[in-house]
Amino acid sequence: MNSLKLLHLKDRAKNELLYAFLPFIFVWGLDRLSKNWAETLQDSFSVTFLKFDLVYNHGIMMGWLSHLPDHVKTTILATMGAVILSFYILILAVAPIHSKWLRMGLSLLAGGIVGNVTDRLIGFAVVDFFSFHFISRMSPFYNLADLFQWLGYAFIAYGIYQDSVHWWPTQDFRNKILIKPGLQLRSGLLLGMMNFMVGVVFIVFGFAFFKEDSNSSLISYYFICGFIILLFLALTGFITGVILSHRVAGPIYALEKYLNESLDGTTRDFKLRKNDEFKELEEICTKLNSKINKTK
Repeated sequence: MNSLKLLHLKDRAKNELLYAFLPFIFVWGLDRLSKNWAETLQDSFSVTFLKFDLVYNHGIMMGWLSHLPDHVKTTILATMGAVILSFYILILAVAPIHSKWLRMGLSLLAGGIVGNVTDRLIGFAVVDFFSFHFISRMSPFYNLADLFQWLGYAFIAYGIYQDSVHWWPTQDFRNKILIKPGLQLRSGLLLGMMNFMVGVVFIVFGFAFFKEDSNSSLISYYFICGFIILLFLALTGFITGVILSHRVAGPIYALEKYLNESLDGTTRDFKLRKNDEFKELEEICTKLNSKINKTK
């Protein structure tokens, strides 16, 4: 029985990884192929309501910040992509995601963003190559990465709706985040402090590396962006520490409650959340419960 349960959990974990990473790889690969094709276009052409033409977007989002030097725009976009990709991996690792739509949505969104970031890392601009044409109006030019991002938003919205019951179950007595405040806050502060210090190291390195090539206005802009990144790293580390420690503190809290109820004569199954640690406690408590019932 235990081997069958373990096999089922392994199969489920494999499926979750497929939903999480295969769409990401597919989106990034298809986006690269489509942009390589677009850069071979000599003339524009139209197909029904679509117009195809090679357009280089020198800004970040629909031309935004196009007035900045290329190396600054590349740095900003690459940093944004790295932050979003890190956040995507962190959500997959920490959040109790059940819905395949939510996993696929996050994967599509991250793949689209990284696709556009790749353009700026290997070239000088983002490659856009089609627009929507309706009667006399024409939309801005887009690429496949942009479309997959919007599709990802739709999947994420639907997945959150599906998963909401699992995140905060109505029958769950453990309905608060800080169940062991001392342990969880210490874990959050420690991880947040570690992230903050790592961020400081990289910001100091970046400042020392680029300061000779930058003017005073860009240096002030750099420190503003660096301060925002430090806050993001510290806050992300704190939240992650609190959530991860919840997976340890939660089973302890649940076991204390279960044992107190057993001492008072109440019998029930002992169940932990999906991502809790010490899942083997469920089987131990089941055996303990059956032995107690036999002695009555």
